[in-house]
Amino acid sequence: MLDIELRFRRGAFRLEVEARTEAGVLGLYGASGAGKTTLLHLMAGLLRPERGRIVVDDEPLYDHRARVERPPEKRGIGLVFQDGRLFPHMSVRQNLLYGHRRCPRARRRFELAEVIALLELGPLLERRPRSLSGGERQRAALGRAILGGPRLLLMDEPLAGLGPQHREPIFPFLRRVRDALEIPFVYVSHDIGELLRLTQHVLILEEGRSLGCGWFPALCRDPDLLARIGTERVVNAFAVGADDLDERGARRIRLGGSAGPWLFGPEGEPRNGTARTATIAAADVALAPGPVAGISVQNQVAATVTRVTPHGGRALIELDIGAGSPLLAEVSAASASALALGPGTAVRALVKSSAVRLLG
Repeated sequence: MLDIELRFRRGAFRLEVEARTEAGVLGLYGASGAGKTTLLHLMAGLLRPERGRIVVDDEPLYDHRARVERPPEKRGIGLVFQDGRLFPHMSVRQNLLYGHRRCPRARRRFELAEVIALLELGPLLERRPRSLSGGERQRAALGRAILGGPRLLLMDEPLAGLGPQHREPIFPFLRRVRDALEIPFVYVSHDIGELLRLTQHVLILEEGRSLGCGWFPALCRDPDLLARIGTERVVNAFAVGADDLDERGARRIRLGGSAGPWLFGPEGEPRNGTARTATIAAADVALAPGPVAGISVQNQVAATVTRVTPHGGRALIELDIGAGSPLLAEVSAASASALALGPGTAVRALVKSSAVRLLG
């Protein structure tokens, strides 16, 4: 459990944040200058709030009223920055041991060999940071943070400095930390799609204020929030339960586990056992009153409208497709009216296979 209520001022910038979540991973979203890094520094104790509280698993790290203010080194927080910030004069092994040796035995949650195996750092141990790729540096930095025995990890846009070819290999390791080690963490990004690959629990910041905190599909029910973040950023994320080939050899994936619908997916993507998440932009979901013949779109999923959220000349449609999480579709207000969309309306959701992105 993470409970935050903070007030902070620096010059003309003011930060006022209230957030509470029991999710293992909290995504922190906002544009540049929204206050994401400032919030992380306040949580870590690198900046001092004017007032408020920070509580992790019912243990206060800072409480203005109760006069509790733990120093940074006693908060049990691990930080991973954009550039990794490994010690350049040390090998990867020495960087890992730096965190491990400074962690009291009573707080050690993982042994060196466990973290090396988890993050596949064995081939890198004797190398210096300057000889590593960006992705390798971030894996080593993540390992050093874990070996410090944190109760909470704070990750400040750890993929921002990496090109696409180096970003993709990092996500399996982040999910391993999330699933295997059960360390809660706050993950910062200015890309909603990136956050949803790890969690659907999101805190949205704008100019130092929290616009909303909670399950992302539920946050999208607020038309004011939609207007602020932009519907072009609304992305669906589903766990991939299984995949196979149909009788014609076309790739199919199962959304949301064994009960979810099948969708045709793109070829050349990771196959079953490596693909963990499928994402679909809301703008890539079209709607029809029933099955449509004579078109190339093969993904035509039976759905029921559960909510319509108008915003400007657009509408965000929440659909139940039996995948354990709603499918969000963005259409024009005119289309929503023409189709008479409302709670209970039966429709077909049309999605091109090329719009389904499989993430390993």
